[in-house]
Amino acid sequence: MFDIIKQNILKRYSIEELSEIYGVSLPNREEILQKIKNVNSEKIEASCYDVLNKNSFVKASGEKCYIKVSKEENLLVIEGKMGILQRLLLMLMMFINGILEKINAFFDGLILKIKLKIPANLLNIVLAIFSILTALIFVPFLILKAIINIFVIVRNSMASGGILGLIIGIIVGIFSFFFQLFLILIATLLSPVINKVVDGLILRDCIKKMIIGHFVIDNIIDGKAVVSPNMVTKIDYEIKSTLLGKEKLYIIIKEGEGRVSIMDRIKALIVPTYFVNKQTVIVTDVSNQDKFDNVFKINNK
Repeated sequence: MFDIIKQNILKRYSIEELSEIYGVSLPNREEILQKIKNVNSEKIEASCYDVLNKNSFVKASGEKCYIKVSKEENLLVIEGKMGILQRLLLMLMMFINGILEKINAFFDGLILKIKLKIPANLLNIVLAIFSILTALIFVPFLILKAIINIFVIVRNSMASGGILGLIIGIIVGIFSFFFQLFLILIATLLSPVINKVVDGLILRDCIKKMIIGHFVIDNIIDGKAVVSPNMVTKIDYEIKSTLLGKEKLYIIIKEGEGRVSIMDRIKALIVPTYFVNKQTVIVTDVSNQDKFDNVFKINNK
């Protein structure tokens, strides 16, 4: 149900409108994509950690990655060391997302033209028909994304838990597929009347955090994780020693300032994009510190 609300808001409101409604500067994927093309800095070997909705960083198993730092564009571009299966799944997801974006852009352009020619008393009916038609066209692509998501869940579970993780991953993946299929069918049936319901909920705290989280958490752009300065509030640098006595540099990038309550943790279990705060932790050689200094122009206390 929450996903239906989120998709409805994202379809009807621009990123500029949502930034104004919620009083934040949301990262714009299109602008960031253009900036990524100008990033030509060297790759820095590191390990990366994503810490979501926690009040402190707790070291866990990170992923090996390459970092590109662009002080000119104010960006960190993180490219994971992916296997063949991961790359294939990512390519499929990007291909499907590209098709959905083109379909959406086509209907948006068509609706804009129709608004200028259709009488006001017929406009709502025509828009409702287009809403249903768009939802029906989207259904097969969304089902395909749900199937791909099963493989992603199974792969991640197997990597972290062996055979037991594989079994759990398959169960969670199948449940996730049917749950997403249920949401797709509900969204298709309720699309003509859901707009009014959503407009009454858009300022609710849970919905606000869910929408902001969509832009902050879903930061994979052109196959790479990107950290932009929009929501960054603080950067900490810490030097810690490993068990073998070798020093490592920890760059802790904090997005959002809120503290996570018990209720926030419960809501985050229900809503995948629920956001209070996020930390991107990069662990690399101490000699790389100067490459990360002043990458974001923020008031770093």
